[in-house]
Amino acid sequence: DVAAALVLDETGARAFAGEAPLVTDNRNLLLMRSPAIARAKRPLPHLDLAAHDPWLARTPDVSRAALVRRLSDLGFAGRARRIAEAATTESERESGLAWAAFAEGRRPAGFRHAERSLALAPNRAAQLALLRERRAAVASDRPDVKALVATLGPREALLARALRLAADEGPRALAQLEPEFAAVPPGDLIYRDVTRLRVDWRVATGEPALASQAIVLLDAVLPPAPGPSDLVARAQACATAGLHAGAVRTLFELAPHLGPRSGRAGEAAAAAAVLQALPQASLSLRERRWLQQRFRVAGR
Repeated sequence: DVAAALVLDETGARAFAGEAPLVTDNRNLLLMRSPAIARAKRPLPHLDLAAHDPWLARTPDVSRAALVRRLSDLGFAGRARRIAEAATTESERESGLAWAAFAEGRRPAGFRHAERSLALAPNRAAQLALLRERRAAVASDRPDVKALVATLGPREALLARALRLAADEGPRALAQLEPEFAAVPPGDLIYRDVTRLRVDWRVATGEPALASQAIVLLDAVLPPAPGPSDLVARAQACATAGLHAGAVRTLFELAPHLGPRSGRAGEAAAAAAVLQALPQASLSLRERRWLQQRFRVAGR
């Protein structure tokens, strides 16, 4: 997360600033000029930081694959793509482009990049990208999925095994894999996926104490702008833990994602179930009706 947040290093900051006048405590140009700029309502010049991105040229202490994956998860697919394109090997470049393409919703391009990466050299990043996109089919006997699973390393194999177990026996069965889940370190490529599975089985038990644990686990991996799936999981965890105000707040955060043509019928149905289970005193009748209408429209 720290690496993903680094937009400029010292060299890049100096290059970006160029010959601009210094801002000091005694002559604070930002303080003096900002109100006038705001009143003028003129568009600000485009701040192009991409050319000075510190990760384009070097990643000696940071996995480029992990960085690209995290940026994609955080919603910065454009930056992820630029960093991937600067990779020193073609296989690493293609796997990074796969992550960026999937993050942007360009699934056919994502599959092409991931398959090219694996054709050049077996690697975890491309395998995981494909596994995530084909997770719904892991429990099936599709030849392409079986071929992918057969090539996985230990950690990706754990994820595939967990997905199949959840599909066959339900999320509560994942509790038996908790020791293996907990052994995955935070910096690992599958950490976020495994954390979501740890959240799912806790919420599925219906036990408030375990649901409270799920909230802590989930909040640690949520991006600044969570997607619908993450928000549904958080609303479910809050409701199960008895934190009704948190559930309501999360449902309102989720609602803008669920428009008439959002293609999110599953998330809408899950959100509606959470809302239905909340006590009447948790929100006003007007708020409840507004959320119900939003989820009903999205579910059509």
